Amino acid sequence: MQRELIVGDETVNGISHVCNPKKTRVVSFPGDTVSDLLSLTADQPNMETLVVHVGANDLAKQKSEILKKDFNILLDTMGKLKMKLFLSGPIPSPQWGDEKHSRLGMINKWLIKTCSASSVTFIDNLWIYWQRFHL
Repeated sequence: MQRELIVGDETVNGISHVCNPKKTRVVSFPGDTVSDLLSLTADQPNMETLVVHVGANDLAKQKSEILKKDFNILLDTMGKLKMKLFLSGPIPSPQWGDEKHSRLGMINKWLIKTCSASSVTFIDNLWIYWQRFHL
């Protein structure tokens, strides 16, 4: 029975081939934003682990304060679940300009601080992928 759920935007679309399908379910919603994932994360009673990867599509809107509010709602929703919780931060794209990278850096710092105060573990993708265009 599947016990792990990975849900997110188009970034998670290609990872199902590296996951054990008997243990892990991967659900991708291309184009989704943080607020789009709120209802899906609330109704997964058999899962032991939830990984949510979202946020890159929100950065394009250039509304950081709204994004923070949406992340706070998502983290509150996730915090009510009885499972191991992970929030995977947005991954920088080589095509992004300086402004978008700066915005991502600010959101990333905020997410690190906000997640450390909650029951959600933050996966910091910013520095894993920074300047590594081959990834």
